[in-house]
Amino acid sequence: MYKRQGHLLKGVINAFSGATNTATGLYDDVLRVSDDALQGLSTSERRAVQSLQTQIESHQQKLVDYIANPDAYDNLGFLRNAPTEQIRQQIIQGRVGHLEHEMATFADQIRKILGGG
Repeated sequence: MYKRQGHLLKGVINAFSGATNTATGLYDDVLRVSDDALQGLSTSERRAVQSLQTQIESHQQKLVDYIANPDAYDNLGFLRNAPTEQIRQQIIQGRVGHLEHEMATFADQIRKILGGG
């Protein structure tokens, strides 16, 4: 199993055990926005928040799925053709890091729309 320091991966591992499918509560503040918080927003801002929430949820699932079986998502053969296990792990780390970065960006955008960032 792929190992990496970081709070997000711990949540992903918990998801495997059925504890959660949200890859930790890291984004709970932006995934569980109250109706009161949305009231002062324009229609387009509310749509943007909903779209970004959907993106975060989608990326969380991609992360869980990828960590569970990276080879299933090796469409271009990068993992299969990696010359060493270390390089293979670097490729996996890169993909996980990319998904983490995108989720953080989506969350920051939601916080900005809500006026908290």
